[in-house]
Amino acid sequence: MLLTESSDPTGAILTTTPETFAALLSQLKGGSASPAIDITYGPADQIRLHAPDTVTVVTTTRDKWHTFTLGVRAGEFDHFGA
Repeated sequence: MLLTESSDPTGAILTTTPETFAALLSQLKGGSASPAIDITYGPADQIRLHAPDTVTVVTTTRDKWHTFTLGVRAGEFDHFGA
């Protein structure tokens, strides 16, 4: 699976497995932390997604991340984690 943010100025694409993406979805729904995708809060308005074993970092804003998280919790991405 490929994760990106269309407004990320670097055009970064984070490659992950379906299992890792499912773990991220579970984490965002209130489960345990995803073992392969780190979420960090940067300066100002930045949220960064990255895998510990890669230098690729996808950057988004807090507002966009919040909207994505609401969609995850509403089940909009459940078919990806199946």
